[in-house]
Amino acid sequence: MKILIIGGSYFLGLAFAEAAYHAGHSLYVLNRGNRPLGVSTIPEYHADRRDATALEAFPAGAEGKPLHFDAVVDFCAYQTGDIRLVAEHLNATFDQYIFISTSDVYRKGSGQVLREDAELESRDFGGDAGAYILGKVALERELAELTSASDCKFHSTIFRPAFLYGQGNYAPREVLYFQWIHQSRQVLHPRDSEGFFQMVSAEDAARAILLSCGNETCYEKTYNLAAPTLYTYESYEELLRQATGIDFGLAPVTVEQVLQDGLPLPFPLSKAESEHYDGSAVTALGLTYSDPVPEFARLWELYQKQVAARSGNDGAN
Repeated sequence: MKILIIGGSYFLGLAFAEAAYHAGHSLYVLNRGNRPLGVSTIPEYHADRRDATALEAFPAGAEGKPLHFDAVVDFCAYQTGDIRLVAEHLNATFDQYIFISTSDVYRKGSGQVLREDAELESRDFGGDAGAYILGKVALERELAELTSASDCKFHSTIFRPAFLYGQGNYAPREVLYFQWIHQSRQVLHPRDSEGFFQMVSAEDAARAILLSCGNETCYEKTYNLAAPTLYTYESYEELLRQATGIDFGLAPVTVEQVLQDGLPLPFPLSKAESEHYDGSAVTALGLTYSDPVPEFARLWELYQKQVAARSGNDGAN
């Protein structure tokens, strides 16, 4: 297939680019160029996706004709209009638009297991997080409006990942815990937390997205990406012990202390802010969720190598 990736320079986008490349697909990348892939066989076009003129200048193919893609995979749409601009101004045609949304789009506090048809959030919780959620909700609706138009020539697929983990994770989650374990052999432990959460590896998410590319059964479909295990802080700590092989200690704190002092704990602290997602629909595409222990062990080994390399460089300097 011929696939255009919007973003694709780090974390999930990069994991997808690597999976699609190794599967033998023809890839093109559109991003701002802040972190170019630098792969000679993957054409990159550097532009601001919100610049209609730049989108209209997207390089044409043979004989000056616009390129045609089997799928466009969009990892970096956040604001209303981001998808419409691409759909209406990109100098290319495509059969499928795959939008990476988030599990945060669901209305919070329902107490139900959240399947893909659950109600979406409409309240503004303020701050960057509130804007992020409402932006993703608006973009899902924007994409639905585009594909429901009688003259639309492409189909849509939406993915809603839960907490992602994996190499290059820019969110302070597993690497934060690795830092604590490496530096002090203990981690902050919210002893009265009743929160729970679900995860999905970036590699699993990338595989699911790739399985949907050009797959007609995925047209106008939405998929949660969430492995079935419900983690608590205690079970997450046990996962880290298995992965690192270190019986690290706990530095107990209360939820009140965490909130008052702004301590950097990355997961829900209360049951009220926790959600349970049904991520089973995507398994019909052939995805099997991976055991996180081997991946966390690999990430821990990679982290240690990076620390050692930095220490070596500091010594050399």
